[in-house]
Amino acid sequence: MLDERQFAQIGSALGDITNQRATPGSSTGGGSFSYTPDQLRDLVTEWMDLAADYKRSMAHVQDLTKVEGPGADYVSDSLASVASSSGGAYVRSLEGKYNYCLDQAQKLQDTLDDYLGMEHHNIAVINNAGPRDGI
Repeated sequence: MLDERQFAQIGSALGDITNQRATPGSSTGGGSFSYTPDQLRDLVTEWMDLAADYKRSMAHVQDLTKVEGPGADYVSDSLASVASSSGGAYVRSLEGKYNYCLDQAQKLQDTLDDYLGMEHHNIAVINNAGPRDGI
């Protein structure tokens, strides 16, 4: 299962790259930074890997939205309803994080495509593509 540590690692990697590329002596404090094409490709891969982890997690928790109570009484039904609602919120949270990762990967891919003067690649299509023959 995925944890927030992986988001922190990506943020740390972005911070490291930003700090390495910061322009010294900036009066605004914002500085500037740049990425090499290889760094952008690596970041796209990192975000796509994280999205894939969330997608796998979503596949394992779909049953959390259909909890059944252990008995046929009001209390069992009430607890099952609350558990199903909580499970649904968790699944929606995973879906949101999955979509966020895809959005970040797409932004980085668009930046790379613009830099290289290429047509934009759609990350969602690439992510949903199945294995190709011979690969």
